[in-house]
Amino acid sequence: MSSPDGFDHLERMRAAAGHIPEVAEHLREIDRWIEDGTAAPLQAYLRFPITAARRRRYRRDKWLVLAAREVEASGPTAGAAMLKAELDAFLTRGAWFAWRNDAAPPEDATTLRAALFWAVKFNDGSGDLTARRLQDIVGNVWR
Repeated sequence: MSSPDGFDHLERMRAAAGHIPEVAEHLREIDRWIEDGTAAPLQAYLRFPITAARRRRYRRDKWLVLAAREVEASGPTAGAAMLKAELDAFLTRGAWFAWRNDAAPPEDATTLRAALFWAVKFNDGSGDLTARRLQDIVGNVWR
C-alpha cells in the first residue's frame, strides 16, 4: 500500500474537522494556496511563524498561556505579576536548575511547573520576561 499524498491528508483533515471554524478556515487557506499556484510558502498562507526564532517564541508563548491558566488572578496586571513571581521562583528555587538538562519535566511535575519548564526551554533557558511583557503575551487569560 502506498502512502497517501498531501491531498489525501487534506481530505482526511476535512472529514475529521467537522464543523470546527478554526480548522475550516485553515483548510480554506490551504485550498487558496493550492489554487493560487504561486511559490509563496504555505506557512505564509496559514500565518504560521516561518523563522526558527519565531517558531520558538510561538511555542514559548503557548506554554506561557498554559502556565497563566494555572494562576488565579483578578485581572491582567495582577495575573502577570503573579505569573512573573512563579517564573522567578521556578528559575531561582531549584526546579529549573535540577531539570534544565532534562528532555522533559518530571512526570509528577504540576501543570504550572511543566508549562514553565517548556516556556523557559523555548526561551533559551532564560527568564528575562518582565511582568509587562508577560501581560502582553497572556493578559487575555484573566479578562
